[in-house]
Amino acid sequence: MHLCSPAYRDTQAGVAGPSPFSNILALALSALRKIIYLYFIVKTLLKSRNIVDAGNYLDLGFLSYIGLVVSVRCLLSPWTDDRDNNLANNNEDFSMTAKTFASASLASLGVAAASLTLATSAQAATEWDMPTPYGDRTFHTVNIREFADDVREATDGELDITVHSNGSLIDHAEIKNSVRRGIVPAGELIMSRLANENPIFEVDSVPYLAANYEDAWTLWEASREIIGEELEKQGLRLLFAVPWPPQGIYTQDKIEKIEDLRNLKMRAYNTSSERLASLANAVPTQIEVPDIPTAFSTGRVDAMVTSPATGADTKAWDYLSHFNHAQLWLPKNMVIVSERAFSRLDETTQQAVLEAATTAEQRGWDMSRQETQDALATLKENGITVSEPSPELAKALQDIGSMMTEEWVDRAGPQGMQILQNYRDAKE
Repeated sequence: MHLCSPAYRDTQAGVAGPSPFSNILALALSALRKIIYLYFIVKTLLKSRNIVDAGNYLDLGFLSYIGLVVSVRCLLSPWTDDRDNNLANNNEDFSMTAKTFASASLASLGVAAASLTLATSAQAATEWDMPTPYGDRTFHTVNIREFADDVREATDGELDITVHSNGSLIDHAEIKNSVRRGIVPAGELIMSRLANENPIFEVDSVPYLAANYEDAWTLWEASREIIGEELEKQGLRLLFAVPWPPQGIYTQDKIEKIEDLRNLKMRAYNTSSERLASLANAVPTQIEVPDIPTAFSTGRVDAMVTSPATGADTKAWDYLSHFNHAQLWLPKNMVIVSERAFSRLDETTQQAVLEAATTAEQRGWDMSRQETQDALATLKENGITVSEPSPELAKALQDIGSMMTEEWVDRAGPQGMQILQNYRDAKE
């Protein structure tokens, strides 16, 4: 006797309890709940590892399973509704079976089509999370957001980069390793932060080696290839680098000579700023940009070496009164990407990323020049006294710069010597 025949259902008229079809449906729905839970766990893991292709197949399988459950529900609905009402008119119910089956088939086809469409869309779009330690007002962040927009537009949305500013996703100290490990595909950090790994990364933070934009660009061209090769050893690709405005010294009182810095707790952010503070007999203290105002208000620091831009962004006039525009060096932020994530992109998308990076670098250098002038004006407008180093202070800082250059060459070894030779040759 066929399960779908009226005769079979007539034999079930007096049987109490749930039908076998109800049990089947209950099991399917129970399994669906578990699969949904497992789906979101696996999907989150795959996204954190940037495993896009596997995630797309997971989406397809998940949506197809939902389509199957919907189809089963539609097919079994005549037997899982009120059985007493169904048995009141077996012939009428049976006549509806064909219609129900047709509806279920259409529903199944519709869900399957939707599944394939969504899966295809998922395969077409790649999402990257990109952390940066700096706030939204910082020109570096503005430039990076424009870079992300350029990539999105050039690829018709096939690569969508989400910028996470102000260290909201990953702390500054962890960005490089997070990209290397595949936790995020790309990120921005200040290059000199990697000086403890290899001194070549702080070549742009040696006092007075390159203290203006022209020299800074020449130094970057002299060092770009060697720095890029060093990053490649760790599975990283250098996309572009943009300098901060020239670094100066912020204090509460005006400084006229190097001795005025003695015993001050000076905010530092890399090896060079720490060494400069030590040679000036100040006390170096590592503080990230978002923490600067709090550090001053709580007495953790009394002075800092940083750019006019950082002073303006953190409203230095709320906790300091003087800025000495010493123009010590122009440190660069660099944007890096995991070589593994980059290689997963098709050739057209890769080219779009590289072209957007070239544009972002050129735009970023122009923005940095303009930011220097704008930030100095902002500091003055808000009551900060901006001054140039006195002859005595300038000589002392130059002497410290010469000493630190020699120290850097000793630490950087053959790579450092090659960079320095490239730089000197380019300037001749």
